Amino acid sequence: MKLRVAVLLCAAALIPQLALADAPHTRLEVGMMQAVFDFCSKADPKNDKRFDQKARALLGNRNDHDRDDSQNDVEFKRGYQIMESLLDKVRKADAVKGCAEFL
Repeated sequence: MKLRVAVLLCAAALIPQLALADAPHTRLEVGMMQAVFDFCSKADPKNDKRFDQKARALLGNRNDHDRDDSQNDVEFKRGYQIMESLLDKVRKADAVKGCAEFL
């Protein structure tokens, strides 16, 4: 159980670091960040809009076409799947607690 919370908290710590990095985000990093925001939106639906706003602030306001292009990229998918597989192991109560760290 503690490992699951640690995974989510590490993901929470990862996002601000990536967002503040000077270099442009790789598609792998963007996929990982998007997976965390999607996970948190599902874990805490009442704050879905806030997670979406946070994702847009960190990932940029891309139009639907650009977003679709990114999500079809192999590296994006790989990053998303890596993070998704880790986050799938987190219990709902721990997820809500960990996701609250973003807000």
